[in-house]
Amino acid sequence: MVIWSEVMPYWRIGVQYYLVGRAAFFLRTRMVTGNNFHHAVEMLLKEKLQQKYTLAHLKSQKFGHRLPSLWTVFKELANDPALDVYDDVITELHRWEEIRYPPQDNELVPTSGLRKGERPDVLLPGGARANQYHLELESIDELVAAIIKAVPLDVTWVKWEVETQCLGAEAYARDNHHTLW
Repeated sequence: MVIWSEVMPYWRIGVQYYLVGRAAFFLRTRMVTGNNFHHAVEMLLKEKLQQKYTLAHLKSQKFGHRLPSLWTVFKELANDPALDVYDDVITELHRWEEIRYPPQDNELVPTSGLRKGERPDVLLPGGARANQYHLELESIDELVAAIIKAVPLDVTWVKWEVETQCLGAEAYARDNHHTLW
């Protein structure tokens, strides 16, 4: 019997989603960007969690696409208190799972910034605050690098995956201050 993770490891799918998310960021396709980063982080976290949990458990209601639940267990397994600094990034990124499908109201405003702290204040007509979904690329890059180190993944394999994807190295390197090589 072949176990799925032996055929296509979670980390590989996570790296692919991450590259697509970075490319989408620079194309300014914000809704797709957020969703791809959410899936990237989910797959990278599950790479570590599969050391303890079965595929069925990882797909269960407890985990599924729930980044906060996955993140809590990931930090326990990694046993690294320094990962706590990314709790808010995980919380903000998880919100993007809520809008996998087009929103039914016009009050949702996706925004993004290249660097930490670049968060515009968005008001709707009449002065009400918008339901803002925000991404900071630098925070995502830093989080992904921290997850890869904490799994730990062999950076040689990650680099190979990045460089064998069409435009992968370009997508990875562009304005990335948290590269692993």
